[in-house]
Amino acid sequence: MAKKKDDGSLGFLLVIVAFLIFLPFLIFSFLRYRKLKRIYNAIPNIQRVFDTGKLYSSVFFAVLMVVGAIVLMIGLDSALHKNLNPSDAAILSKSLLITIAVLMIWPMKKMAERVAVEYFGIIFNDNDNTMILPADISNISFGDLIRLKFLRRLGEQDRIAIGSINNITR
Repeated sequence: MAKKKDDGSLGFLLVIVAFLIFLPFLIFSFLRYRKLKRIYNAIPNIQRVFDTGKLYSSVFFAVLMVVGAIVLMIGLDSALHKNLNPSDAAILSKSLLITIAVLMIWPMKKMAERVAVEYFGIIFNDNDNTMILPADISNISFGDLIRLKFLRRLGEQDRIAIGSINNITR
């Protein structure tokens, strides 16, 4: 029996689909980074420190969020086609897929902003003795987690007076 030669077209198609899915993410991240760079490069006497480990965790979380949304869309689609009339399932499936895709735009934008803020790092401003760092979203309450408050703070930065820092734990 003759084997079919694999020309790699499926792999190439998957790379193109992945690029198209992450292209808006890259655009949002680039625009936020450029805005931060424009704001803080105009200030004299600042120092920037960035941690690539934090950047990798933010990118990993963003990829995990996209993969989760895709798995959710595929799971809902297969459940609808399995349990409903084919004509009804097709209409409802398309409606749900479009709704999930539209609803994922804002979280993806916020995750892209988070990646840009993490990549930009911590800024020490010697002019007014402040430190500007990515917003802390790890110390939120359960109620804030349920209300998705952490999503609103993903692309934000906190400003702390250096004189008010009395303990460093890292």
